[in-house]
Amino acid sequence: MIDLNIDNFDSIIADGKVLVDFWASWCGPCINQLGILEEIKNPAYKICKVNVDENKELAKRFKVMGIPALMAFEGGQLINSKTGVLNEDDINKLFIK
Repeated sequence: MIDLNIDNFDSIIADGKVLVDFWASWCGPCINQLGILEEIKNPAYKICKVNVDENKELAKRFKVMGIPALMAFEGGQLINSKTGVLNEDDINKLFIK
């Protein structure tokens, strides 16, 4: 899992399919979501995370109002997003346009 910040965000999401998890260490559901993400072995997309406490500018840029917030990017473009804990099947569905 790749940690994203303001310096590397745009370059990491620019290519291919990327799932970004906006989370915080104090958020119980976020910790549950991280456990689910760590179990995913899908080579179709990269899995990244953004700590909203350490990267407020990214949370603001993507209008994150609740966490965990999962966002699917393809070729640098946001294609889908959902807030709340998702299982692997629901995460995979984020990449279906």
